[in-house]
Amino acid sequence: MRRVRVATLNFREVRLEDPRRTVRENLDRMKKIFEDTSYDHPDIFAFTEMNPFLGVELNKSVELAPEFYEESLDIFEELARKYEIYVVLPTLEVVSSKVYNTVFLINREGEIVGRYRKVHPTISEMEAGISPGDREVVIETEFGKVGFLICFDLNYKDIIRKTVERGAEIIFFLSMYEGGLQLRCLAFDYGIYVVSALKLSGCTILNPLGREIGEHSHSPYVRIGDINLDYGVFHLDYNWRKLPEIKRKYGERMRIYISRPEATFMIVSEDTLINVDDVVKEFCLEYRYDYLQRANEFCRRLKTGNL
Repeated sequence: MRRVRVATLNFREVRLEDPRRTVRENLDRMKKIFEDTSYDHPDIFAFTEMNPFLGVELNKSVELAPEFYEESLDIFEELARKYEIYVVLPTLEVVSSKVYNTVFLINREGEIVGRYRKVHPTISEMEAGISPGDREVVIETEFGKVGFLICFDLNYKDIIRKTVERGAEIIFFLSMYEGGLQLRCLAFDYGIYVVSALKLSGCTILNPLGREIGEHSHSPYVRIGDINLDYGVFHLDYNWRKLPEIKRKYGERMRIYISRPEATFMIVSEDTLINVDDVVKEFCLEYRYDYLQRANEFCRRLKTGNL
């Protein structure tokens, strides 16, 4: 059992006449939301894309980035350390003469442990002076491996595939738009948890079956959910007859969630001593990914006459 409590938000922007005042107001509101949410003791809190600059025109945001970049990091490094909460902080990063749409991961000690630069900015972002990143990023934490997608990235399979192949168990999607069906497909197709932090509404936490989990807490704009990363995703083929036996032996210690329309199910371990891999070996289960690969290989060999 590997539990992590995740908090994520919808951030409703303000647009003040003075862009600098807008950024200051955003930072003050972000700080208050974070501190209010700390009473629910999340392990990790996710802000949304370019959060400090929401409500500021894109060109002006790029212009103001050198002024607020380091200050934004300083604020949330201090808060992460004070409350011992990981912070997923998207902002504009300034490196020499370049500006990136970047998300930083800050650990419980207030240290930056990694950053991801948006690989696929929109045309309008690039026209405003934002440079594209050049690679996926997956970061090992005390509870598991996390990866990131920023908004327009969701339309490109290359960055998604590479992030998953590097072992991401949770992907944080930080975005100006909701993602909707795309996010549910991402969670289901790759068998991972997906957490979205958004600009307006619809922030969500999805399990590997694409189902929403978690509840709103002190605020309708913050969603909190408990994720258990000791899980496995399986196809019903060859496995379904073994489920009653697993349930008889382990009861609630092994929770089974079946998504019948997709012929898929998920096992989650609630036992601190026995993990899902142990149950897979004991009952000769086959993970969905391995089963699909085996079927593909069987098809290839049949076509080439190598059975």
